[in-house]
Amino acid sequence: RQDDDDELNKDDDCPRARVPRPSNKDYVVRPVSTVEYSEKRDESKKRTISRLDAIKRRQQDRKRNSKPMSIVKLSIEGNKMHL
Repeated sequence: RQDDDDELNKDDDCPRARVPRPSNKDYVVRPVSTVEYSEKRDESKKRTISRLDAIKRRQQDRKRNSKPMSIVKLSIEGNKMHL
């Protein structure tokens, strides 16, 4: 144990982690960043969206092409002929 005299940790027979004391340090307020961000992030989002769309289209085309063609029913008399 690091702090035997800590009032929050007086119970020695309980195997718990040490309770941290509240700090008295003044935290430094960091300055505002002056770095200018380019708009490459927006372009990359557009590119990924179009890439996803292309992948979806390819999958749909594969699905369409993998299905067997439907058989056209023919009649001897010529009824229900598709023009």
